[in-house]
Amino acid sequence: MIRTLLLLALVAMPLAVPAATLTSGDSESTVSDDGLITVWRVEPDGSDNIFLSGLYLRRDGETSESSLAAALGLIEEIQDTPDMLRRRYGGNGLDAVVDYRLTGGPEGSRSAILSRSVTLTNTADTPISLTLFDYTDLDIRFNPQDQLDQATLIAPGVIETVSANSPIVITTTVTPTPDAHQITDFLTLYFAFFLDQDGPTALTDTPALGEPFPVPAGDNAFAFEWGFDLAAGESVTVSQTSVLAPVPLPAAAALLLSGLGAFAALRGRGRRTMA
Repeated sequence: MIRTLLLLALVAMPLAVPAATLTSGDSESTVSDDGLITVWRVEPDGSDNIFLSGLYLRRDGETSESSLAAALGLIEEIQDTPDMLRRRYGGNGLDAVVDYRLTGGPEGSRSAILSRSVTLTNTADTPISLTLFDYTDLDIRFNPQDQLDQATLIAPGVIETVSANSPIVITTTVTPTPDAHQITDFLTLYFAFFLDQDGPTALTDTPALGEPFPVPAGDNAFAFEWGFDLAAGESVTVSQTSVLAPVPLPAAAALLLSGLGAFAALRGRGRRTMA
C-alpha cells in the first residue's frame, strides 16, 4: 500500500519538463523530469518494471544528496530517436551529461536492456570532491501486496535480481567498480535519497557477496556509491546497465523451491582520486 501511494504521489507531482518516453522492440521506459527512471515495462504482459532508479550527488561540505536536476539545473534535452535520450545539467562549476538507452527484444521475447551513463566534468578552476550514488528499486511483476524478489551481489558492481513468482532475472552492472553498495528494504533507500531524510548517506556494504536479500523473498532496493576528486577540467563517467531476461525453466523451478523452503524454515568505502 505504501509503495502504491508513493507511486501515485510521483505521478501527481508537477513536472518542470515533460517526462520522456523511450521505446524499443516490445519494451518501454519513462524518464521523469528530474532524471528518475520511473517505469520499465516489457511485454507481453507489461508488468515487469523498475519502480525508481536515479542518480544523486553530494559535494564535500554538503549535508544531503540531491538529484542532478536539483543540484545543477537542466540545461538541455535531446531525443533524436525513440530509444535514446540525453540530458545535460550544469551549475556551480560542475556539468553532468546523462545518456539513457533502451534496447528491447522482439515481441514476446521478454528480454530488454536499459542503460544509463553520466559524465561529470569539473568546469571550475579549482578541484572538486564529490560523492555520487546510483539508486535502483527493481520490481519483477510488481505486486504491492506480495512482492517476492531477491537481490544478490554476485560480483563487485554486479547485482542480480530474481523473482520467486516470475521466471525473470535482471542483472544490473555498474562501472567503474563502486566504493560501496547496499541492498536493503526499499523505504530505507527511498528516504535516504528521494526524500533525503537521513543527512549525509554512507552505504553499508551489506549484505556480503553472494548473500541474497531479503530471505525469504520480498521487496528490496539497492544502491552503489563512488567518491571522486576531480581536478579542474577533469571528467569521470559512471555507467549502469540492467539486462532483463527469462530464467531457464530448470533454474526457475529451483528458485521457486528454494523460496518455498525459506518460507518454511522461517515460519569501506574509500575516496577515489582521478589521475
